[in-house]
Amino acid sequence: MKKDKKQEKALKGPSGKQFVNKSIRLGSKEEVYKIDNDSEKASQKNGAKKSEAKKTGDKAGVNNSAQKKSKTQNAGKKKVKVKKKKSKIRQSLGRFSENWKKKTRNLPIIGKVLQARDKRVAKRREKRAQRRQLRKEKLGKMNIFQKSFYYSTKVISIVLFFVSIYLIVAPFAPELDYRLRKMFGIDLFGNRDGELVAEVLGDQDENSSDSADDLDLEDEEEVNPEDLIPDGNRLIIPSIGVDVAIVEGDDEDTLSRGAWRRPKTSTPDKGGNTVLTGHRFQYKPPNNKTFYNLDKVQLDDEIVVYWFGTRHSYKVSSIFEVEPDQIEIEDDTDYPILTLYTCTPLWTAKKRLVVIAEPI
Repeated sequence: MKKDKKQEKALKGPSGKQFVNKSIRLGSKEEVYKIDNDSEKASQKNGAKKSEAKKTGDKAGVNNSAQKKSKTQNAGKKKVKVKKKKSKIRQSLGRFSENWKKKTRNLPIIGKVLQARDKRVAKRREKRAQRRQLRKEKLGKMNIFQKSFYYSTKVISIVLFFVSIYLIVAPFAPELDYRLRKMFGIDLFGNRDGELVAEVLGDQDENSSDSADDLDLEDEEEVNPEDLIPDGNRLIIPSIGVDVAIVEGDDEDTLSRGAWRRPKTSTPDKGGNTVLTGHRFQYKPPNNKTFYNLDKVQLDDEIVVYWFGTRHSYKVSSIFEVEPDQIEIEDDTDYPILTLYTCTPLWTAKKRLVVIAEPI
């Protein structure tokens, strides 16, 4: 056993490495082992190569780290530049808010209130983060059809939300528009006369080759809006901004198209009682096509009716309310008048608001 241990030590060099190339001479009591010198040289060369490779790798790592540091430094410089671009007002506001927070947090009552608020905000943020995480997990478990159904329901809910807001806000939009226009002195008539001037000038340019000579633009003559006639029959109430087409029909569906001239009533050119009625409100814009603000009309306000190319001007003479079954307001008269009526109060059909105007 002792000999075997000596033989194992002999097979290993001074560094403890076992050599592969060896020759054994047998036949005597002693066993001689020869070590190949070439193998030792090869091992030394391999060790030198490995050390050189390590050195080069260390150099490359140093270069890469230097490049990364330079990139981070450049990014930091860019961030600093962006921060420097902030306005002085924003910086002053930030300082003011920081100082205010420091002062208020030192106070006993306000400090407690702010701490409680911070806790509430932190809890809300945690809950939001948990919800987002749960949502992501659910979406990760869903297949394509489930995801499509999920997103489609989201889109439908958003659309329904905006539609509901429109249905709630739209009934009050005409009143808000009327009050704002009155407050800021904006023309409720919608600059209808200016549009008519442009239409007439455009038609005359098309029908004549020498438009400048025909219109006497060199003399700078002003065009009278009363002489301008729109296309079709129209009812215009400048005081409340109504500009609506007068339509003919036999049923109430005609009201959706404009101001309905009641059947069997007169017309402005024939005299007698010309009766026009309209919806008080419609969700379909624009609002100037309805009698929403007919209750804002006052005595002596002007009403204009364009009927087959002729302008008929009226002045409000009376305003009153009647029951729905009082149809005598549509009876013909021996003198020319204009009768307008719609439902009242707003959003109901309990009564009828009647406005009667006489020719000027």
